[in-house]
Amino acid sequence: MRIGIIGAGNMSEAMMAAWLRNQVVKPDEIMLADVREDRLTDLRQRYGVGVTTRNHEAVPSTDVLMLGVKPQQLAEMLDALQVAVAPRCLVLSIAAGKRLEWLEERLPAARLVRVMPNIACRTGVAMSAYCAGTRATVADRSTARMLLEKFGRAMEVPETLMDAVTAVSGSGPAFFARMIQAMVSAAAAEGLTPDQAQVLAAQTMQGTASLLLDGAMSPRELIDAVSSARGVTMAGLQVMDRRRFDEIVGELLTVSIQRSRELAEG
Repeated sequence: MRIGIIGAGNMSEAMMAAWLRNQVVKPDEIMLADVREDRLTDLRQRYGVGVTTRNHEAVPSTDVLMLGVKPQQLAEMLDALQVAVAPRCLVLSIAAGKRLEWLEERLPAARLVRVMPNIACRTGVAMSAYCAGTRATVADRSTARMLLEKFGRAMEVPETLMDAVTAVSGSGPAFFARMIQAMVSAAAAEGLTPDQAQVLAAQTMQGTASLLLDGAMSPRELIDAVSSARGVTMAGLQVMDRRRFDEIVGELLTVSIQRSRELAEG
């Protein structure tokens, strides 16, 4: 398999590194394009991949072309590449908010799959969602899933749910990290070092996620298992209730979903 990647940002690097690490492709089977020569030089030295400052040079002979540029740069770039992208090429887009219909209008010959990964692909525990365009085949969906599962879990969803996916799993790491940041600050005020507090909080979050993902417990069952009447956990949960914690979470997801829709419409 030959993979072309346009855009050498952090997400593109993390995904590429996972594919190399898992031997999906060899370094000489990747062509990475970006306008930043210093960034390309760094990635070529670290991974041994092919690099170019000309986007169209990442397209020929590729089986999979990944679009990793920022959403606001995508239209101009696709207009320039329209003729170069052949029907044989599967195109993966990780541009937030850019819908399949919009992408297919600009790449009328391509078979498209839209992907929403998250930053945890750096450590192999990402949650990625994807949806297929009108020209994508069953084999294309299988290929997309295989590539995404090399750095975590993958879930196929209807495109109508991608804005919600973006809010929950795309933005979710920042929301979870904000809670850990607040816990670290509060614990450090009680005498723990910031490093100690961060390990305690992050490992606890990881353990909680493992229990939920393994199907051992539902969120409600886990809360009940940890809580006891008039206990330490219950005292904290009562603060969450008084401060309307569920409403805060609901609002942050609502505004994130709305922002994702605005990006698509804009």
